[in-house]
Amino acid sequence: MATWHSDGGCQVKCYDRVRDCLSTDTLIADCWPAQISVSESGRVFVGSPLSGYAIDTGAGVQPYPYPLVSDPSCLTETVFRLSPDERFLIRPGLDGGSLLLEDQRSGHYVFLPRMEPVRPGQQCRKPASIAFSALNALAAVAYHDGLILVFDLRHEDAHGARRLVRAELCCMERLERLIIRMSGFDQVHTVFGYRSDRGLSLGRHTLHLGLAAPD
Repeated sequence: MATWHSDGGCQVKCYDRVRDCLSTDTLIADCWPAQISVSESGRVFVGSPLSGYAIDTGAGVQPYPYPLVSDPSCLTETVFRLSPDERFLIRPGLDGGSLLLEDQRSGHYVFLPRMEPVRPGQQCRKPASIAFSALNALAAVAYHDGLILVFDLRHEDAHGARRLVRAELCCMERLERLIIRMSGFDQVHTVFGYRSDRGLSLGRHTLHLGLAAPD
């Protein structure tokens, strides 16, 4: 649990259900926690728009400062969290539009490059959400400007993980709260909000990959 304080700090607490006690109760000097994830070992990861933090039980706070982004319109939520199976620590890349997957088992890094400018009518090219297929064969990334990229994590080239599929959300209004999920190996679902003259609306996009399941 992360709670925000009016003095600009963030109180992070982690409850150990096996030991029936708090394993973490730490204050970090950040005013806007946006994401929180926790490993089975009790390590807590907190992401804000400006920096990520890793909190170890009894070992203090390790900051992960993000690369500086000159465009003030990109001061929005940045992906920094542990993957659902705890395989990867997901971190922003150096150019503000890419992602870096830090393998928690091997220490290997997988780079997910964007290599595209912001889409017309939108304001930010940063990743908004990421999802993994079964066995971590594929990763799908939704970006704040409505771009969707699917990467093959088993193959890399000079730029990073190989890009398999590219798609775009047809909505031209400013997008909010993008969430991407994968279903099996062949479907990518993206839910998003957008503002129009009628107020805030909710949209959904489904991408059919047509890919065979990996061996």
